[in-house]
Amino acid sequence: MPSSFDFDEFIDFTKFVEVLGVSSVFAEEFKKGFRTHGRQYVRQLISERTRGRPGLKRRTGNLARSITPRVTGRTVRDLTLSVTIGEGLAYAKLQEEGGTIRPKRARNLAIPLDSVRTPAGVPRFKPRDSQLQPMFAVRLRGKLFLAKRFKNRTEARSVLGRGPKLFIDRRTVLLFVLKKSVKVPGRLGAKELFTREDVSNRRDGIMRRALNRALRRLGTQ
Repeated sequence: MPSSFDFDEFIDFTKFVEVLGVSSVFAEEFKKGFRTHGRQYVRQLISERTRGRPGLKRRTGNLARSITPRVTGRTVRDLTLSVTIGEGLAYAKLQEEGGTIRPKRARNLAIPLDSVRTPAGVPRFKPRDSQLQPMFAVRLRGKLFLAKRFKNRTEARSVLGRGPKLFIDRRTVLLFVLKKSVKVPGRLGAKELFTREDVSNRRDGIMRRALNRALRRLGTQ
């Protein structure tokens, strides 16, 4: 999921410095500027968009750790900053763009309820896990659930772990809600943040300083 900023507005300038034979000086300083901007953007993205609403609630932290800036190119004209998000994570694009999840093999999606999730919202179990067998379907208020009947509440808490349990009687706990599909809103907002005015203004300041450093190295300031 790359987001890029390159120097189209500097094309005439880069042609000029190439003619003078000093483009490597500008490329070095601009590359430093790109790297600085990339690091600051990633820190801001993680801080603003992976720690709760309006962004994502952090669960495992894998998505945040996957956000990586990279600068490519050797000359001023082909320098590019890209930010890779969610490499190897199937759900990364969904978190950015949103979409609808549908079952691939089963009739329904089994959405974990609080009974089988950690306080951070990470599922402790999958529907096929042996600890939850046997389960049975129950319909309540028009919704279909998977539930399990334990010997008593002590056994339920021993198997399911800490946290709230959705008991519907002394022994039966709701574990999953069954749905035909789930619509997931895009909450990461990486592209939106990349082009936001404050981020763009900070980027321009970083690159102006990079330009000034290059000019000082050439003794023109």
